[in-house]
Order: sequence, then structure tokens, then C-alpha cells
Amino acid sequence: MKRTIYFLTAIFLVFIFINMNGAAAEKKAWTYLVYMVADNDLEEDALSDLTEMMSVGSNERVNIVVLCDRSKYYTIDPVGGLKDWTGAKKILVEKGSLKEIAKGGPINMGSPSTLAEFIAWGVKKYPAQRYALDFWDHGGGWVGFGYDESTKNIEGLTLSELKKGVSAGMKNAGLSKFEFMGFDACLMGTYEVVEKLGPYTRYLLASEEMEPGHGWDYSSLKILREKKDTTGVDLGKSLIDGFTEQAKKYKTYEEITLSLIDTSQFPKLMSAIKTLTETGQKNIKKLAPMLGRSVNRSLGFGKAPEPDQDMYMVDVGSLAQTLARNNQLFNPIKDEIVKALDSLVVAKTAGTMKKDSTGLSIYFPEQQRYYDKYYNNAGPQKWRDLMDAYYNAGKTIPKDQIPKFLNKANRGEFIAKQDAVFLNGKVKPELAENVVDSVLFFGIMNGRDTVFLGNLKAEPDTETGVITGEWDLFSLIVIQGGNWAFGYLGESMRGEGLRQYKIPFAYFKDGKVDANKYSYVYLSLLINAKGEIIQKTYYLQTGNNMFGELAPQKGSKIVPLIKVLSDKGGSKFELTTEKGFDPLKEMEFKFKLLQDRKNTTIYLQLIMADYGGNRDWLYYEGPVD
Repeated sequence: MKRTIYFLTAIFLVFIFINMNGAAAEKKAWTYLVYMVADNDLEEDALSDLTEMMSVGSNERVNIVVLCDRSKYYTIDPVGGLKDWTGAKKILVEKGSLKEIAKGGPINMGSPSTLAEFIAWGVKKYPAQRYALDFWDHGGGWVGFGYDESTKNIEGLTLSELKKGVSAGMKNAGLSKFEFMGFDACLMGTYEVVEKLGPYTRYLLASEEMEPGHGWDYSSLKILREKKDTTGVDLGKSLIDGFTEQAKKYKTYEEITLSLIDTSQFPKLMSAIKTLTETGQKNIKKLAPMLGRSVNRSLGFGKAPEPDQDMYMVDVGSLAQTLARNNQLFNPIKDEIVKALDSLVVAKTAGTMKKDSTGLSIYFPEQQRYYDKYYNNAGPQKWRDLMDAYYNAGKTIPKDQIPKFLNKANRGEFIAKQDAVFLNGKVKPELAENVVDSVLFFGIMNGRDTVFLGNLKAEPDTETGVITGEWDLFSLIVIQGGNWAFGYLGESMRGEGLRQYKIPFAYFKDGKVDANKYSYVYLSLLINAKGEIIQKTYYLQTGNNMFGELAPQKGSKIVPLIKVLSDKGGSKFELTTEKGFDPLKEMEFKFKLLQDRKNTTIYLQLIMADYGGNRDWLYYEGPVD
């Protein structure tokens, strides 16, 4: 009898011990971990997203757990019952409130060890049947993720560091695989990201294009709270639906993308890409011009008005389809890639301007001068081999195969009509196919300076060898109160009755305008067929080449940049004014038609480049009439 009592007492004590320590507590269905790098200009957006998470909260089915690193600069607002803090906190999101679990103080969110510790801690402390890992901050595709301003070198995580942190954290936690992984960040829907992180998760959610500041709608996490046996697919689709509806609400829908990837299907795409690279390399001398044109004409992401700021990300499916249209050799490869993407991409959303996106992008600058050497540490070897072969082919183009304008003294053929002006250049028709890029720069003479007001794509006619650039004589004016300045119209793309322009700005966080010290910002401006602005979003490029919507600080200033042609040749962006605009106040954007056609000296410059980066140019300088 005593033995029975002792045995029952022991069982009771073990039961009490287990529940007190939580180590063997019954697992919930989900633990949703958020790695929130908000120690930067996105801090205010972080508070909004935490509020959305609180609308759901943890319950008997789900734990929502956040490591949130805040800044001392951008906002001092409390959130969820917690006062403003600097540094990091580990937080359990409850219904209507936030519960501080641990305070980390100053922390480097750009360190793999920080990521690994959070994963291991979160998985062990909040055991579940399924786990999700959400990366929240700025993103840069193959460049990496995250922007911790409090660190000495403003640290972020490269893809290799992400892989290292995730792998170590999972190993320490004894976790074999995440059910779901996502990037609420710009440009992370890439082939390179899936290659590095795909082995650690069943499903991955990310955007090919920039993400607006509102990001995902975290009230969509209610599916984890309400639906029994929610899968990674269910969760991904819910977040996609919420993101789409929120983008429509905030009028950012037209250029969004978001794709849910089934990583188990990625080997099929890897195999198809391997076939593409091998085919391209084998025939590179013959195919190089066509490959460059195809990259240039495929759907791109992270486009910028200045080539040095462009991210050169091209949609994988769009590239395959463009290659097949240009050369039948790629038809079966295109079919293989499309089939692979169909099984790989479980669900996606795309705005009107990005409706042809297929789910993943990949890096490929069509001119070697824009290739980033750091890609050697991030990109897949086979893909880098193809680019190396392409660039090497460009270095060995025979002189007689380099396209040159036939116009005398670099003067283009100028044609003026009532509603537009044209500049034509001619190359030998048989060499027109070697041209991979051609652009018309348009502007006016301002004293001795040539001020470019924008650029537009110019298309070569491969039958006649004529390259035509067209300007409708409109320029962009930025207005705020009694202050105005020209804006630079960098055309990004056209489609569905819309035009997208990227307008470059200099951003001064402290409000001190200094031409030699600023952050690069561009405005994505969407114009409909009636000339009405239907969408405008400012994006900040960080010091470590990450992107996110600009969240301007109080007292900051923003100044439009304009391209000026120097007397020594070449051009550079310069400030249009030293006064600056207040980015927290409304600015008007008006399109102004050139009125004095006879007495205004316009300047047009048509530039073309072949696949080797060899360039030629011609110009017109004079009145319209």
C-alpha cells in the first residue's frame, strides 16, 4: 500500500514539475516567430504591425513571439501596454496587449548568432507542432536582409549569414524544418534566397518587387488562432490575401508582388536553370546579343533611374519566355521552366504593373560594368558561369561587329511634330541585333549647363537599323507651397494603360542639405492614360543596399535630383535646390508642357550599348521649331 502511495505521489510531483517548467507541456499547433529589425526608419511601421498582431494574439492554438529591436530616434510611442524602449525585447503577443518575456538591451540584429539564439530560444520555450519564422525589415534580394542602425557598421545579414543563423538556431533547438518562412521585406522573392534557405523550410513567402511600408497585414494570422490543423499553405495564402487587400486600401496595389514557394519543388527549377545555363554557355558567342536583349526586355524588379542604383533582378519565367520568343532553341527550356514554376509557386498576388510576374526573380545585369562582385559569394555557381561566359563574349566582339551610329558628327536626325519630338539614329541593320539597350535622354539648356529632365526607352528596328527616341515635351515639376523644382522622369515600364516613372531624390534625415552627404530615395510614380497620378511611393536605399519604403523623420528634408551633363562629358545627378521639401507634408507633382518651342533650347541625347558594354551616342541641340 505504501509503495502504491509513493508511486502515485511521485507521478503527481513529476506532473507538477513538468507543468511548472513547461518543458513537456502539451504542444500548441503553431509557434509564429518574428525577427523584427526595427532599429531604423521603419520603427513606426513596426508598431503598426505589432498592433495588427495584437488583434489576433496568442491562444491555445498559437504562440506569436517577437524579437523586436527598436531605435531611439524615430518614435517614442508606446505599444501594447509597453512603454517606448531602445534595444531589443522578446515579446509574447497576446490578445490586445504585448507581454515582455525578456529584455535584451542593445543588440546586433545583423549577427547570425543573434538570429540563431532567438530561433533556439523561441522553439524551446514555445514548443509546437509547426513553426514559422518571419523576417521583418528592409530587404535587398541576393544582397541580404536587415538594417540595424545602432551597430557600428549598420549591420545586415547576407544570405550566407542568414543560412548560418537559421541552421545553427535549428540545430540548437533540435528542429528539423520550419513549416513556413517569410520575408516581410523588399525584393526577397529570388532564386538565390530559395537556394540558400529552401532546405530549412517547407514553404517560403516573399516578394519579387519592393514592398510598401504597410507590409503584410498581420491580422491575417487569425487563421492560426481560428482554424484547426492550419498548414503552411493555408497560412501563406491568408497572408497573401491580407497583403493584397491592404495594398488596395492604401493604394499601393498596382506594383506589388508576393509569392508562396513550395521548396520541395525547387529541384525541378534548379534542373531547368541548369539546362538553360548549359545551353547558353555552349552557344554563347552566337547567343550573347540575344541573351542581353532578352534580359533587358524581360520583367524586372528594383529598377532605378540611375544604373548604379538598379538591382538588376529579372523575373525567371519572363526571361525564359523572352528567350524562347527570340530563339527557338530555348522553347523546350522555356516549357521546362514554366512547368517547374507552376509546381513551385503555390499561390501569388501581383498588381497590374507586375501581372506577368511568375514568382521568382534572379540577378543578371546586361552590362558587366553594373555587375556587383559581391554576387560571387551569393549567387549559384552555374548562373555565375553563364554570366561570366556572356561578359567574356562581350569582351571579344570584333571591331566590325560593334554597332556605331552612321550619322555624321554624332548628330541625330531631329523631327518635330505638334505633340512630340523625335531623335533618330541609324546603325547597320545587320548590327542592330547586337544592341541590348538604347535610351533617349531629354532636357533643356540652362545657361551653359545641359539639364536632363528624364529618360525614355528607345527601341531599335532590326530590319532598318533605325533607333528612335521620342519625347512628348512634358517635364515634371515638384511643388510644395511657394517652393518648386524640376523632377527627373526616369521611365521604368509601361503596361495596361499605365506608365511607371522612378523619380530620384536626396534625403537628409537631419534636415541639413549637403550635396555630398545624403541617402538615396526614389519615388515610384504611376500615371494612367489620362495623365493622372494614381499611385506614389517613396523607397529608401540604405547604406548596405537594402530597400524599404521611406519613413521620413520629423525635421528631415528631401530634394529632387536632376541629371546634369558636364563640359568634360558624362553626366551626374545634382540637387535641384538647397531649400528642400518637407517629406512629411504633401507635395504636388505636375506635368508641364514646354510652351516656348522657338526660344527654348532643348537637348536630346540618344545612347545605345551592345552586349559588351560598348556605347555610342548622338544628339540634337536647338529649338523645337
